[in-house]
Amino acid sequence: SVMLGKSSWEYQLNCYAALVRRSKGLKVKSLKVIAMMRDWKASEAEFKQDYPKAPILEIDIPMWADHEQDAYLNGRVHLHQTAEFSRLTGCELPDCTDAERWAKDPSWAVMKKGNKKATKVFDKPEEAHAFATQQGDAFEVIFRAGVSTRCAANWCRVNEWCTQYQKSIENS
Repeated sequence: SVMLGKSSWEYQLNCYAALVRRSKGLKVKSLKVIAMMRDWKASEAEFKQDYPKAPILEIDIPMWADHEQDAYLNGRVHLHQTAEFSRLTGCELPDCTDAERWAKDPSWAVMKKGNKKATKVFDKPEEAHAFATQQGDAFEVIFRAGVSTRCAANWCRVNEWCTQYQKSIENS
C-alpha cells in the first residue's frame, strides 16, 4: 500500500474530514496516514531506491474541496439507503462493483511440474500455452479462476445474504 498507493485512504480520510466539518464545525487543514510497515526490511531500504527508508512513514493524502467531500459522502449514504430499502422490500440488493469486491480476473499460470510457485502468469490462455511450449515438457499451464477476494475471504460480513455473491458461488 505504501509503495503502490492505496486509493481507499483518500476516500476514507476525505469522509472523515467532511464529518469533522459537519459535526464539529472545524476545518481540516490536511490529511495524512501514518503507515507502520510490519514487513519492512532494512536490507531492501539499503539497496532499493524506491523502497521506504524507515518502517514508519507519514503519507500526505490529497484533500478534496468541501463540495467534493459532501457529494461523495452523500452518494455513499444514498447507496446504503438504497440497499436497506431493497432489503426491507424483498428486492435484490444492488450489485457491488469489481473494485468494491476486490475482484481478480482469471489467469493462467505456467509452472514447472511439481513446483508450488508459477514461473510466469498470463491473462490469456493462448499466451500461457505458447510460453509453456517454449519451456518444454517439464512445464504445465494451470488455470486460476477469478475471485472476488472481499466476498470469498469473508471481508464482507453480508455475503451470506448477497444475491450477487450467492450467484457467483452457484456459477463456479
